Amino acid sequence: MLATGDVVGILNADDFYVDENVITKVVQAFVINPIDALIADLVYVRPEKLDKIVRYYSSANFALDKFESGWMPPHPTFFVKRKCYDNFGLYKTDYKIAADFELLARFMVKNHISYHYLPEVIIKMRTGGASTKNLRSNLILNREIVRACAENDIMTNYFKVYSKYLTKLFQLVCRPR
Repeated sequence: MLATGDVVGILNADDFYVDENVITKVVQAFVINPIDALIADLVYVRPEKLDKIVRYYSSANFALDKFESGWMPPHPTFFVKRKCYDNFGLYKTDYKIAADFELLARFMVKNHISYHYLPEVIIKMRTGGASTKNLRSNLILNREIVRACAENDIMTNYFKVYSKYLTKLFQLVCRPR
């Protein structure tokens, strides 16, 4: 791993922090709370209109059992102590789309790292990523989610994983305040 800091966050090429205070808030959360990781909220925005919120992805009601249904906290909001990568490994590169899901499942469920929820939107993510490109990418994603669950001792099935799409409909109408 090339990261040298104590806390690692992964920001995708098309994503960005909502303001210049995000890193300060993340650091403060780690200082105040005895945690291994932090999760928060993000919003999906249109690539051509960055102030147009398309979907609100909240971690407020996240619980570890949601991994069974293919849910995880939004990975760009996941900040974790570097020691977790040292202890539990890096991203598995044989996953085409769900490497982030597998890593969070391994860290949070299989290895029981502690985490804290920061109740605010910290990331804007542009729509149109690899996991939502087309039907084929969705099939690959969900097959990899089922695989990641099996590898990390999480009981699931395809019915549970595909049921997450009903919940995603609500995210299209709910917006942050």
